[in-house]
Amino acid sequence: CDKASDFETKFRTLLTKLDVVEGEETWQQIDGALKNLISLVKADVTKYDTFVPTMKQCAKFVNASVG
Repeated sequence: CDKASDFETKFRTLLTKLDVVEGEETWQQIDGALKNLISLVKADVTKYDTFVPTMKQCAKFVNASVG
């Protein structure tokens, strides 16, 4: 992402994919969203001031998926 707004836009899309009821039919969607999140982090989105507050929005979904 070249700017924080790009990250936030991509993250909002990712968040909708994580905000699902966990089940056999949604695991591929959740897996894909988590992989996209990893890709964003590897692309150095942590440099943006909005990274931590934005990540807090998805903490409960990520924790539920890997917990």
